[in-house]
Amino acid sequence: MEVLELMEQLEHLLETSHRIPLTSRVLVDEDEAFAILDEIRRQMPADLEQARRIQLEREQILAQAREEAEGILQEARNQVTRLIDEATITRQAREQADRLVEQGRALAREMKQGAAEYADDILKRLEENVTKALEVIRSGREELRLPGGRSESEKGT
Repeated sequence: MEVLELMEQLEHLLETSHRIPLTSRVLVDEDEAFAILDEIRRQMPADLEQARRIQLEREQILAQAREEAEGILQEARNQVTRLIDEATITRQAREQADRLVEQGRALAREMKQGAAEYADDILKRLEENVTKALEVIRSGREELRLPGGRSESEKGT
């Protein structure tokens, strides 16, 4: 029997025992009352041990739940940190890509300007050389002119 049942038996014994008239006292079968009390004493350690085991299991379950909750929280924190790091890396990569694109554009402008300057310089030298060649041609034609101001080629016409 469990302790609660034994306590109910003791209560029933007190309720059904004979009352002494004009008092609040009751005549109880002493042997029966002591037998119930002895059984309660005998059952108490087993019930207390079971309650202690249940309490320990409860504490272990709570500790495990706390540990699991802390693990979940730590994983969530780690994931948030990773996401922030990834976002930071993405932002930094985007910024670096923008800088590289701008550097590329600036380099292209410089190269285009350099190429234009180089082509202009070549064309200027070519123009100077053509001008010199033209002057040499004109001078040669002048030398070939006959007296009277006409050249050989004009003479045949």
